[in-house]
This record gives sequence, structure tokens and C-alpha cells, in this order.
Amino acid sequence: EPARELAQRCGAGVLLVSVLERARLRELHPLFKDEVAGEQRRARQTALDVVAGQMFRGLAVRTLVLEGDVEAEIVRLAVQESVDLIVMGTHAWRGFRRGYVEGVVRHAPCAVLTVKGSSPASDVRPC
Repeated sequence: EPARELAQRCGAGVLLVSVLERARLRELHPLFKDEVAGEQRRARQTALDVVAGQMFRGLAVRTLVLEGDVEAEIVRLAVQESVDLIVMGTHAWRGFRRGYVEGVVRHAPCAVLTVKGSSPASDVRPC
């Protein structure tokens, strides 16, 4: 909700990102690794598309699924895209660790807004 309101007020675009943790992918059996990673990418992309359609309708929205270290990928993307503000939820999606937010806050090249609470799209969770 706060991210949408800020984007609307500022006429800003929105980049929704989900990061597949490379460390978790390494834990998978080699026979299933590529298949499971592909399924996770597709599930996360679908979740991002749902959030984009429900919460950010009418705004310029891009979605992106990355693979790697969560905080490093978010910070890298913020630099690459010249992001003005990162908005991160502090509610617990499955697999979410508070350390991600802290790491992004410490290393981001821009302001980081943390948002606590739920929204209609908060039930959409990446697998």
C-alpha cells in the first residue's frame, strides 16, 4: 500500500523483484535442481504479476526474478537501475529473514523504506 501511494504521488515507476537464493538451490539434488529452480522462477514470476496487477494497476510496473544472494542482488539492481527508493516488507514470507532487510539498508545506494503490515496481495507468496 505505501509503495503504491508513493509511486502514484511521485509519478514513479515500480520495479517488483523476487530473488531466488542461490544457496537454497545448491541444497537441491542435482537431478532435480534445474527443474525445481525453473518451477520456482515461474511461481515467483506469477506471484509478481498478480501483485503488479492487483496493487499497481495503472502504474508503470516491471517485474524481475533474479537468482543469487538476496541482499547483494537487490543492492546490485538498485545501483544498475539508479533506483531512488527501495521498499521492502518486514512481514515474514516463507523463507524471508529479517537479515535481508538489514543488509539492504546498510549497503543500498539509496533510501530504504521498510513497511510492516498486510495488504490484499500479502497472501500471494513465492514458493
